[in-house]
Amino acid sequence: MDITYIEPGDRLITYSGGGGGVGDPLDRDVEKVRMDALNEYISVKCASEVYGVVLDPETFAWTRRRPRPCGQN
Repeated sequence: MDITYIEPGDRLITYSGGGGGVGDPLDRDVEKVRMDALNEYISVKCASEVYGVVLDPETFAWTRRRPRPCGQN
């Protein structure tokens, strides 16, 4: 782990992930989910389990959309 000391007058800028999002994850655009996996923001497993988008782990091509669980419209 790197240690950086901050002096008076220095600026520290950090970037972090956002909140939980808005809306049903299963409604998220397939291409946006695919790009998030390709850019390693989410895993291929997460794409399937959370967003319902089944991706090929080698090519990141989406093969199908996982159906909603029974009782969910």
